[in-house]
Amino acid sequence: MNKILAASLTGILAVTSGTALAARWHHDDDAYYTRARVIQVEPVITMVHIAVPQRECYQQEVHTPVYTHRSDGAALVGGLVGGILGHKLGHGRGGATLAGAIIGSALGRSVTRNTDGYYEAVSYVDRCEVRNHDQIQQRLVGYDVTYRYHGQDHTARMHYDPGKFIQVRVDVSPVVE
Repeated sequence: MNKILAASLTGILAVTSGTALAARWHHDDDAYYTRARVIQVEPVITMVHIAVPQRECYQQEVHTPVYTHRSDGAALVGGLVGGILGHKLGHGRGGATLAGAIIGSALGRSVTRNTDGYYEAVSYVDRCEVRNHDQIQQRLVGYDVTYRYHGQDHTARMHYDPGKFIQVRVDVSPVVE
């Protein structure tokens, strides 16, 4: 009878120890923790819109009014040149010299008359602005992990890739009918 008892105990120990070694379980109240084989890991990606600030520079045209006034210098020069010409053409007579000076002065003044007033000077100024541009980026949300425990497949979303095995919590409670 000792041989039958020893053989039975050896068989029971072999079966339970194989399960215990495969399970590597820890006991916690009414539950225990064991490992399950990971079958598939799929990264979960989502698309995210991000506002990316970018500095943009351009040249802006600037109009500046410039005021001018008539110069009497042109009338004086015109009068002097006209007086010399009148003197030469009039062979030194005073009336011709005076007429040449008056005509030269009038011509010099009429040339500068068109420059009275103002005009717009055009220049360019560098301007820079920061503008947001929409960008679409992929973000990793987590991993959908499919694992097999006692012949059944289960799925869980995790924040990391667990590798070949995942730790599972097994909670055993009686069924009350």
